Amino acid sequence: WIAFCCCSFAFGSITEYNEWNNIASDASVPHTRVGHAATTGSTNHSMLVFGGQRSRVNKWDEEGADMLQDTWQMRWTSTTGDWQWERVVIAQEGVSPLPRFGHQFQTVQLERLVAVSLGGVNCHKWHSDVWVLDIATMAWVKAKETNADQSPLPHTQQASVAVKNMVYLYGGRNKSVPESCEPDRNASKTELDCDVFTLAGSMKHPNSWTWGRVRSLNRTNCPTSRYLHSLVYDPDNHALLLYGGLKFTSTPSQPLVLNDLWSFDLSQKIWQCLQNCKSLASSPSSTLSTLSTLSGTAHIGPRFDHAAVVMKRRMYILFGRAGTLQYPPDVVWFMDMDTYVWVKLDSPPDLAYPQSRGGIAAVPVALPQRMGPDAGVMLFGGEVELSSTLGLSFKDAWAMGIEQVGAPAFATPDGTGARVKQSLNRLPRTNANMSSSSSLPSTTTAKSFSTTTGHGTTRHV
Repeated sequence: WIAFCCCSFAFGSITEYNEWNNIASDASVPHTRVGHAATTGSTNHSMLVFGGQRSRVNKWDEEGADMLQDTWQMRWTSTTGDWQWERVVIAQEGVSPLPRFGHQFQTVQLERLVAVSLGGVNCHKWHSDVWVLDIATMAWVKAKETNADQSPLPHTQQASVAVKNMVYLYGGRNKSVPESCEPDRNASKTELDCDVFTLAGSMKHPNSWTWGRVRSLNRTNCPTSRYLHSLVYDPDNHALLLYGGLKFTSTPSQPLVLNDLWSFDLSQKIWQCLQNCKSLASSPSSTLSTLSTLSGTAHIGPRFDHAAVVMKRRMYILFGRAGTLQYPPDVVWFMDMDTYVWVKLDSPPDLAYPQSRGGIAAVPVALPQRMGPDAGVMLFGGEVELSSTLGLSFKDAWAMGIEQVGAPAFATPDGTGARVKQSLNRLPRTNANMSSSSSLPSTTTAKSFSTTTGHGTTRHV
């Protein structure tokens, strides 16, 4: 098979392509779901999934039985050379978390590797509990919490990220919202705009966790209240990066879609606005496929209900919504974390790729050697809302490989653009779209895979 770099560029522009592989879509995989949470599993090429609901809008079960409390792991097994789902915990009341969606799930390295779940909601019950999954034994234990008065729970639709033995949380919706199975339609403002919350695990006692609150020192310059946003960690600057989400408004049923980017310096405890801090969508219906401009460069449009991962100094924004029933076709963007330049990854029309959706879960993974790239993204589930009462939820799992293939030069004086140095056996593609920029990030492509899918077929590219 031939691997190629799908990239084109003209004066100061780069178009890059991402290629996906459907790694599981047969009937043996977990239920369709949305609002679930995922994190790294027992190896760096695995994904743990917990909870969620079968649909946000389909109302076949008014008692909330469509809420899920199962725990699954998708991993690549060297013995069979394939991706496989495994149900790692048989959910039983009292020995695993209750059903929920809109919760957080993060892998933390303590004396042993654990995954911690917190928050979420189950129609008529808001959860403030913390549960720990021992990844070695795959057994749930309810955590022993201290400083509980510092906890932001119960909350749902927050964003979180794990750093060493600690989980950082920001934003979300609190219990003042009327109890409902539709929390994103009954938004309520939280008063925790400026502060970041922490949940620290004990290295010697994995079931002991301590709450903390990092109070911002610049309280007049903080992000606006939001939910269904994303939060990642920038290790080089020891900072959190906050992107997008929904802004609370005086009309709860009409929140505003955001595309602002903020940094929170964990050492100095200061928020800094990086991009689009005063650029708010006037209404959800006005944001579909809108690419705002920043210093003459392409920029991702307003987005919420997306996923975000960090790999190789790049923050990837994956899928999401631009409005209640609006799903942008530009499903993958990345931002260079050193230059803050955005690049859109297109999906080649001749190859399969995931349908646009919201409510997915995604994790960075190391890929098997036979798949080519050494790093990539795995995503699972999500939903497309077709109307206020009808949704299409998914149970497919996909992998996208990320490979560094060279750095583009600056644009040439004649405006034709300098060529990217091609790797061996890689063929360039062209694209007519051009934009003006004086600084370009490194070129990335997602490599095609040769692998067996859940239907027993093999695709070679």
